[in-house]
Amino acid sequence: RTYSSGTNIPGAGVQAGMFTNVSTLEAINEASDIDYSFHLGVSKALQAHMLMLLVDYLGETAWSQAGNPDEFPAPALDDGASVYAAALGLLDEAQSLLSGSPLTLGATDLFYDGDTSKWLKLINTIRLKAYA
Repeated sequence: RTYSSGTNIPGAGVQAGMFTNVSTLEAINEASDIDYSFHLGVSKALQAHMLMLLVDYLGETAWSQAGNPDEFPAPALDDGASVYAAALGLLDEAQSLLSGSPLTLGATDLFYDGDTSKWLKLINTIRLKAYA
């Protein structure tokens, strides 16, 4: 799921969706003394890529209202250029978070085995795609 549309498990209060998961991770990072930069960097890189794919396939997609499903259960669509700009901003954030080679904190990175240099290469590759 790209956007959260309620709970994943009825009655459990577990949200599903990338937007909700990234927002929750940001809140956990702010409230904790533990540095979750690796997790945030990876999630923002993947979120940016997902947004670009949605624009590529659909032309326009929900972005500006999509992060708040309680207030906007049916978010308005944004034009592709503004969503791409937002995705490029997410890539900048991801690069900043991953540039210091943060620890994976025991997380299993199925893509690059915790190698931040490979994640940074992916970020640059996604940027190239955006400008193509």
